[in-house]
Amino acid sequence: MIKGHIPVIWKPEDYLNVSEESRNHWEPYGPVPDVFYNVMNQFGLTNPTVGINSYKPGQIIPWHADTYKVYREDNNIPDDKQIARIIVFLHDQKAGHQLWIEDQICIGNAGAYFGWIDQTEHMAGNVGHETRHVLQITGVDENSKYK
Repeated sequence: MIKGHIPVIWKPEDYLNVSEESRNHWEPYGPVPDVFYNVMNQFGLTNPTVGINSYKPGQIIPWHADTYKVYREDNNIPDDKQIARIIVFLHDQKAGHQLWIEDQICIGNAGAYFGWIDQTEHMAGNVGHETRHVLQITGVDENSKYK
């Protein structure tokens, strides 16, 4: 599992004021504030994309493994390249906010990040009372930095 912490260089309004069209999609489908492109670039991935995911109370993404089919097609990425998915907590974790990667629950404050390579099983959800906001970064792990 990928994990660590980065300095918080964003403000709540940076993710709270993002249009509904930009939420839960990665760019280029909806732009995000420049500060999040700066965060994305800290991870050293090739062909990175970034998006803000907002989970309202009661939303759950069940156990699954990503195939990155659209990402690979849109960026002409061959199957032999390792894809990294990184989730950055945009605010301190609240009761009921969940991210599981394989058999590990991910806990942290704003700036904590967690991730995986290729088709690792994971799930996310919000069984709390407040909306959960995270930054999702996807890119090629060209130098096996996160292997």
